[in-house]
Amino acid sequence: MKTLVVILVVCIVGVFGGLSDEQKEKLRIHRKTCETETGVEKTLVDNAHRGNWAESDPKLRCFAACMLKRMAMMDDSGNFNEAETRKKISSDIPADKVDEVINKCKDMKGADSCETGLKLMKCYNDQRAVIMA
Repeated sequence: MKTLVVILVVCIVGVFGGLSDEQKEKLRIHRKTCETETGVEKTLVDNAHRGNWAESDPKLRCFAACMLKRMAMMDDSGNFNEAETRKKISSDIPADKVDEVINKCKDMKGADSCETGLKLMKCYNDQRAVIMA
């Protein structure tokens, strides 16, 4: 089952384990806020949640960046925040898996912060380390 952290994308944000009701509510708020701010189609977000990414859609790219920024996993300039990302990944995940996810995803870069956000969120999703809500 593909899932995106206390966000992915999202959103993502971290987790293999379950989320508390409070965390789920935060994710819903972040998702709704980012959907509104970016104007992304809800169906594109739902499809991304299932692993079908419309990578060329600029609104989905910016949605992913918005989610990561709201979770402090990415700064406003589009830079990866490793310390915050580690905090977001569930304590149920073994340390070596956390390191594996971080090392696999941390160097993802795009032409701008939106593209970087999508690349990071997609990587977390592929690693099943982030929840998009």
